[in-house]
Amino acid sequence: MGDVASLLGRVYRSIFLAFAVSAVVVTSPLQAAPFAAIVMDGRTGEVLYEKNSETRLHPASLTKMMTLYVVFQEIEAGRLTLDTRVTVSKHAASQPPSRLGLKPGQKIAVRYLIRASAIKSANDAAAAWAITSVVTTWPSPNG
Repeated sequence: MGDVASLLGRVYRSIFLAFAVSAVVVTSPLQAAPFAAIVMDGRTGEVLYEKNSETRLHPASLTKMMTLYVVFQEIEAGRLTLDTRVTVSKHAASQPPSRLGLKPGQKIAVRYLIRASAIKSANDAAAAWAITSVVTTWPSPNG
């Protein structure tokens, strides 16, 4: 369980850093997209780099961040593991870019889908394990 907690901690830190560095929102069609970036040492809290760090911006991939949160809850509850193999659906494979290029019927471990969603912001990866999580963990309407 310690390995999972360590991995989850690294993934959480990676997600924070990825969203902090890549938070970009277009404010108007005539202006260049503003951005904010901050890089901190996770152990000391020392700010190593910052630009527009006080600017209020919304993360570009908030939906994927929340889906990651749900998957981590499923892992903690024991309903998924990092080694659970997910079969990619036709719907997941057809997601628009950014994507990994997953193919319908392809099997891939949850750990790689998490990385692809958090680091590459891959829509097909997020959809693949989100669909699997819903299908395997939610009770059926028939009980």
